[in-house]
Amino acid sequence: MKSIQRLFEKVAREHPNWGSVIVFNHIVDGKNFSRDRIARWFNVLVDKEEYDRSEKKEILEYVYLLNSPLNRTKNDNIAPLREAKKEKMNTDKSGIKNAVKTEEIICKKN
Repeated sequence: MKSIQRLFEKVAREHPNWGSVIVFNHIVDGKNFSRDRIARWFNVLVDKEEYDRSEKKEILEYVYLLNSPLNRTKNDNIAPLREAKKEKMNTDKSGIKNAVKTEEIICKKN
């Protein structure tokens, strides 16, 4: 349970010029800790004088984003969706295509 604390102390020793928020962000980056665990250790380890209390929620949301590792399988499904969205944008209301794909234009020029 104390792996976050051990990592925090180690990174803080290695980088004494970093603030506690930066150290915390560095140690959770891509580690996939639970949100509850992050929030609890954030309250314990991060110096409260380094951030405004009204900004805590936004800071934690950013930390949660950093914490989530990139999931290749999840991201692979994004590309086909983006292509479908591009196609939809290139089609007007009557269903007639307004533009040609950018890739086709580039290929013709070369």
